[in-house]
Amino acid sequence: MDSADVVCFFFFKQKTAYEIKECDWSSDVCSSDLGTAVGFAGTTGKIRGKITDDRTGDPLPGVNVLILGTTMGAATGVNGVFFILNVPPGTYKLRATMVGYTPGEVTNVKVFTDLTATVNIKLSQTVLQGKEVTIVAERPMVQRDATASAAIVTSDDIAVAPIENFKDILVTKAGVSLDAGGNLHIRGGRSGEIAYIVDGIANTNPFNNGLGVEVATNAIEEMSVITGSFNAEYGQVMSGVVEVVTKDPSQKLKMGGTFYFGDYISSDRQLYYHINDISPSSIYNAQFYATGPVPFLKNKLGYYFSLRRFYNDGWIYGQRRFNPSDSSNFQSANKPYMEETGDNRAVSMNDQNKYFGNIKLVLRISPSIKLTYNFLGSFDNYRTYNHLFRFNPDGDVTNHKSGFVNILNWNHMISSKTFYTVKFSYSSMTFKSYLYKNPDDPRYVNPELLRNREDSFSFLTGGTNMTNFVRSSDVNSIKFDITSQATKIHQIKSGFEYKYNTLYLNSRIAGYRGKIGGGLFSADAFFNSGEYENHPVVFSYYAQDKIELPSMTLNIGMRYDYFNSNGLIPVDLRDPDNSYNSRKHAFLKTKPKKQVSPRIGIAFPISVTGVIHTSYGHFFQIPPYEYLYVNPKFAVAPGGLNTLMGNADLNSQSTVIDRKSVG
Repeated sequence: MDSADVVCFFFFKQKTAYEIKECDWSSDVCSSDLGTAVGFAGTTGKIRGKITDDRTGDPLPGVNVLILGTTMGAATGVNGVFFILNVPPGTYKLRATMVGYTPGEVTNVKVFTDLTATVNIKLSQTVLQGKEVTIVAERPMVQRDATASAAIVTSDDIAVAPIENFKDILVTKAGVSLDAGGNLHIRGGRSGEIAYIVDGIANTNPFNNGLGVEVATNAIEEMSVITGSFNAEYGQVMSGVVEVVTKDPSQKLKMGGTFYFGDYISSDRQLYYHINDISPSSIYNAQFYATGPVPFLKNKLGYYFSLRRFYNDGWIYGQRRFNPSDSSNFQSANKPYMEETGDNRAVSMNDQNKYFGNIKLVLRISPSIKLTYNFLGSFDNYRTYNHLFRFNPDGDVTNHKSGFVNILNWNHMISSKTFYTVKFSYSSMTFKSYLYKNPDDPRYVNPELLRNREDSFSFLTGGTNMTNFVRSSDVNSIKFDITSQATKIHQIKSGFEYKYNTLYLNSRIAGYRGKIGGGLFSADAFFNSGEYENHPVVFSYYAQDKIELPSMTLNIGMRYDYFNSNGLIPVDLRDPDNSYNSRKHAFLKTKPKKQVSPRIGIAFPISVTGVIHTSYGHFFQIPPYEYLYVNPKFAVAPGGLNTLMGNADLNSQSTVIDRKSVG
């Protein structure tokens, strides 16, 4: 579609937000809390700084530093340096207090995932009660500890941007593009070479390595797009990482929403049939959120809830000149041209109906322990335009895509220098494509009659699309990470992840029972059809050291990956009679795949506006599972017809990156 031909007019848009009640979560902060820090989100950042005397410049030990509104804080050491680990991404206010000095506050401290926010504070000596000093922190033009190219978008950026969905945010970043099919690409790589992560858990559909569950924009606290090389904690990725951290519950009860509606219009009515029929309800979007503490629980439990509904009637319409059942009465010998029995009404052929939702619950068990549960779900019913069915629009399939992710995160701050997280997750993603849900539905007509067209350039005068496709993937995983600020310059991080997958697929031609005796449309001739269930297993372990020197930052790590497809392959793939159904030949069980990947990244700031990035690493990615298990019968089509055949013993895609850049 040419953007000059079709324009979407939004007739109305309204956004409201209300703060209903204030509730102070930090009312129980005491001096004993200052040595601990707790993060709500699955991925966090760090605040580092130094506190000195404003007159002498001497470091001040024993200064208490607190992130206001939380129980996160620390105390400075003998060199005046403090660290606050496990800080969720967001914007904060810091308060530094010490006997004999005027308290100091720093506002607008921005924390990003896996990065360090540096805050230096100068305190003034006082004998009497002095006036508190407030400093506004400025974000540096160069992130000194970022050893890979990354673009970060915060919830504040999203709130003011003219965007509608998750992908609209990504395509605004350098190196990210969107193809005609709506698939994302980073640095020119394939769409399946991107790792999608939500709150530290993979959100990737293992069948095609595409995006799993779409996240509503109003639920995103921070989103980062990492290109180039990646730290050892990132696996199963080749071209880029899209990492999302969802919003935590607010300290106050808040509600808000957005609503808009509109329609498409174009001056080219010949190309876009029915485009001149304007209806404001053809496109509408409604979203709502509510967040705050749960009443009567002493501020121990908070929630964030959001829901979105999006509908788009599309811009490509067909005309109902024929009905699907018409072809059942078609006899080419006596009736060369089909009579038009339809009502000639316009029918949308690329409409979309989507729902998004998430709920996040945060339970503060103690000042050092948090338990977080996050549910994300999306449902999408849509059609893709099929030119053959332009005059028989009711005979084509509808696609049904759904998915949800459950994440349970245990976050424990062992000390002011060490914390760990344990995440349990269960995700399920389903894709279905059919005209009628039951493949034996009597409304399916004889597929032989789909070939009764005048020529290859004509349209179908009836008939039904016989595709009946169901695919699902369930993933159970456990992930453990531990982070420790071992010394002033060394931050050690290590962890492992185990995934158990259940993949199910059933692909067949519908309605052939009792209707088709053989030929091109018989079940046996549908060589890429079949039903299977497989259980591939993935395990990984990593260890890395982030070294923050005064003049540079180094990330050095190592990663180990293990994959077992738990599949079968024929002994001789060249044998055309090596059908799984025939059982004439032996089959082999696939062998596990293993890889060790070193990773090194260096950031060397050369000025306040420039930094040199150098990186080296080995990266690999398991092929999409659909390539491993397609055509489970291992059948070869006769007569030279093309046949796809899966290979569960495929080697992983791999690459070595040796990159230098100046940013």
